[in-house]
Amino acid sequence: MRKNFLELRKFLLTYYPDAFSAENISGGLEKPPQNAVYISQAAGMMQMVAIGFAFFGDSLWAMIPFYGGQPPPWWGAVKENKVAVMCFLFFASSAANSQLNTGAFEIELDGEVIFSRLETGRMPLGQDVIQALATNGIHSRSL
Repeated sequence: MRKNFLELRKFLLTYYPDAFSAENISGGLEKPPQNAVYISQAAGMMQMVAIGFAFFGDSLWAMIPFYGGQPPPWWGAVKENKVAVMCFLFFASSAANSQLNTGAFEIELDGEVIFSRLETGRMPLGQDVIQALATNGIHSRSL
């Protein structure tokens, strides 16, 4: 996405120097939904805990007071299926992290969105930008 923004910025500065300057073109990341952040963090913590148990095994249960130092009944099934559990945690963490990318790429002019990837489902083409600017009364010097 950063590359797309830099290409668009260069295009605007080259062909629309009267309308745009380096100071009034900015880009940034849209914040993901807060629940996606929490889910991603929880998945990452579960993965780290699983790695801890993989290294230290049953001895970690002695440090958890509410189990009385003994592993819970389901722990045997986890130990028998270590690879499957680790693969599940890896994919769950990856899926949770993928929700942090909103996919937003929006072009605003005077606070008004003139192109939105979220609405169109695709990145803007050069013609899309030219048409949107022309609709708003901004024309290039030469293309």
